[in-house]
Amino acid sequence: MNSKLESKPELEPKSQTWDALNAIGTIVSALILLVSAVYAYQAIRVSEKSDRINLLGDLQKRYDSLRYDEREKINEDYLANKDPRAIQIKANDYYYRFWDLISEEFSDWKQGIIEPDIFSDWMRFRQREWGNNADTNSWVAGISYQQGWASAVTNQQRPEFAGFMEQVFKTNDDVYAHGPGGWNSWYKDHK
Repeated sequence: MNSKLESKPELEPKSQTWDALNAIGTIVSALILLVSAVYAYQAIRVSEKSDRINLLGDLQKRYDSLRYDEREKINEDYLANKDPRAIQIKANDYYYRFWDLISEEFSDWKQGIIEPDIFSDWMRFRQREWGNNADTNSWVAGISYQQGWASAVTNQQRPEFAGFMEQVFKTNDDVYAHGPGGWNSWYKDHK
């Protein structure tokens, strides 16, 4: 019996050592988990930023292709008096695709994907183009910017976008200058 009592004190330090090692292991595991979570969060943020940059690049590329390459080609054919009916179809298609792109940008802005300052710059361009409607250099095959909008808006299935653009054309900067929240607030009050 004496030997059992003597061996018992030897087990207590081992038990305390194991408890201490267990606690240290738990702390280390928690720290590893925390560091992993921080890295995962940063990776997600970098990925989101990269996705936004890619989206902006894609939108800009599509805009440039439409606005400069395709419009120029259609106008060259128009001035050369090539197949007037085919040119009118291409011009109408141009405006439909142009406004479809702007509608897509609007949706991305509303979702917070496009930064308000970038979108505001784009909308100022739309205002300027609307105001310079008499400048025939900006027309596509004899169709003015405003005529192109009127034609395209009849095909738009998004009345909210159409209402937004009407406000942009009236130079109502408040609908876009304060981000999607400003538009959402205005739209609720005016629909």
